[in-house]
Amino acid sequence: MITEFGRTAHINGTDGTDHGTATVALLAGGALKGGRVIADWPSVNEAALYEKRDLKATTDLRAVLIVWLRTPLTAVLMILLLIALFYHSALGLQVVIEDYVHSATKFAAVIAVRLGCSALVTAGVVAVLRITLSG
Repeated sequence: MITEFGRTAHINGTDGTDHGTATVALLAGGALKGGRVIADWPSVNEAALYEKRDLKATTDLRAVLIVWLRTPLTAVLMILLLIALFYHSALGLQVVIEDYVHSATKFAAVIAVRLGCSALVTAGVVAVLRITLSG
């Protein structure tokens, strides 16, 4: 699980925290050797903070994702996931269109959804293949 929703290390004027720069990534599964933190703890001392308010990022999660996608099995599974995701998205949107659009634009809307989902899945598959084959 990766989130881009980092938080600042210090409270703001309303006793809350603001959006920050660094965040966490959690991995789960039977194949992992867990029970450990794989990162350098950057410290919350003001001198160690990014712009004196945020934790400094210690690992670029994009690099982790690229290494992960360069495994052939992972790339194939990601491509299958993308195809399933956009196929079911198109079906769901088609149901909404068929239920709520009652005009001559219904057919055009269904075609637009199909083309849009096809374009998105194609872009995703191309991106995965570029990452996988660039290594």
